[in-house]
Amino acid sequence: MSVKANPTSAAHGYAFYWPGQNPPSCLSASRLDQKYKQFKLLVTHLDGPPLGRVAYSDCLSVPFPFSKIIRVRTAGISFAHKQPSIVCVQTIALDRRNVMQRRQLFQAATAAAILTAVAAPRARAATKPKPKVIMVHGSWHWGGCFQKVADRLALAGYPVATPDLTSHGYDPTPYDGFKSIEEYAQPVEAILKNSSEKVVLVGHSMGGVTLTYLAEKYPEKISKLIYLTAFMAPKGKKALDYVLLNLKIPAAKELFQVASQVNDGRGLKLDLTQRALLKAAFYADCSEHDLDIAAKNVLPITSTVPDQTVSTITSKRFGGIPRVYIECTEDKAIPIETQRLMMRDVPGATVASLKTSHSSFFSQPDALAKLIIELA
Repeated sequence: MSVKANPTSAAHGYAFYWPGQNPPSCLSASRLDQKYKQFKLLVTHLDGPPLGRVAYSDCLSVPFPFSKIIRVRTAGISFAHKQPSIVCVQTIALDRRNVMQRRQLFQAATAAAILTAVAAPRARAATKPKPKVIMVHGSWHWGGCFQKVADRLALAGYPVATPDLTSHGYDPTPYDGFKSIEEYAQPVEAILKNSSEKVVLVGHSMGGVTLTYLAEKYPEKISKLIYLTAFMAPKGKKALDYVLLNLKIPAAKELFQVASQVNDGRGLKLDLTQRALLKAAFYADCSEHDLDIAAKNVLPITSTVPDQTVSTITSKRFGGIPRVYIECTEDKAIPIETQRLMMRDVPGATVASLKTSHSSFFSQPDALAKLIIELA
């Protein structure tokens, strides 16, 4: 049988009635006590905020009149609620008649309470809004290089932005038309500043410099930083310091065969005529179709501003944001040795791995999107 508690009752804090009766015939706790000396109780407690949180006991043997304090248990955690706002008590009287029927009834009541307890948090999780994801590209590239991954994130319900950094993609600014990281990162900063909720920043390659700069400036706006085989420098260092280290790593030899500094010192030129070297350096596991798209959209010259930006991170601001580093183990543009050196130099990141080249957003968009969803 089931009884419903009314916490306004004066009789031990509760009155009980059988649901379904119209009007309900209220019974006091003392009358119940006269009929059944002891009960097996399954207690479901709905409390808030938020309303609908469920705690339940597996089975309590309780004499009547029972205490105003009902102890309930969920997920292995004990609670004690004094006069809870809503209590549904399912009871099995301890007499000797219809034992099997009572056992089946109790099992059904237990199953119902468990389903309620499990379903409530799942329902809340299903309605929890997804965080906005801003994806930041690297040198020579453009926001649209993330299209495959952005589409998959959007299908999973994530709002996604893939802005072009200053001088990249649709932005008409020439590579030598600005001098600071503030100007370079402005398209991403504008989205971040105008967001009403915290966002997840994903930075690829040299896009990591923009992440580091914005994280120190707007820690209150960012819920997570995800560095995707990206430059991540400690205070006082810059990305260029790690680029120069790659000169000593054989895996990076193709990069330095297709990339060179222009005469004014403000740009880095990419030799797009060297298709085989370009593929080896950036797109080793990508399709020829992806390589065609990249070759038509990357810049011939990229600014050296991010390379030469000195990191000013602090433990209080940058260091207070949860951070993930996704290493790409087959990367030849930023070899795995360099990625892991940066992780040691800026400790504290959770590490995830993809067995891909430098451009996992082209070669393995499903795996990358899945990983971002798990990490966001």
